[in-house]
Amino acid sequence: MSGISDGIDGTIARLFRTKSRFGTLLDPIADKALMVTAFSILGILKKIPVWLVVTVISRDIIILGGALFIIIFFGIDGIFVATSSKINTVVQVVTVALVLAHAGFPELMEKFLAERTVIVETILFYVCEATALYSGFRYFLSGFRLLSEI
Repeated sequence: MSGISDGIDGTIARLFRTKSRFGTLLDPIADKALMVTAFSILGILKKIPVWLVVTVISRDIIILGGALFIIIFFGIDGIFVATSSKINTVVQVVTVALVLAHAGFPELMEKFLAERTVIVETILFYVCEATALYSGFRYFLSGFRLLSEI
């Protein structure tokens, strides 16, 4: 639900062009906190594989650390948000939503997905892993390029 409300909030902000520096900084941090919390809890409950939890959390910590390093030491604002990162966020939200739906309503999910829920979850885990690694790599390249231009 919070992923949906975050999307609606972002859409409204863009439509009405109501952008603030505080919101620009806080929104990605809130997104990261939400996903890190969701993945951590679902990992502890063994609903999401540990390897995926480690990738998602490590990626977010590295990106946040790199962004803070660039902002603090070089005074550069407005870190570019890559399209691959937006895709990864959507995949993460869908993954968490499906896992929660399956945990809360297993019979309904098995019926809805014709008893393929586990297969769909597994595919989503690998897609989530791939998009996390790819978007993390893109951020690494962008940060490296940005620093080499300074």
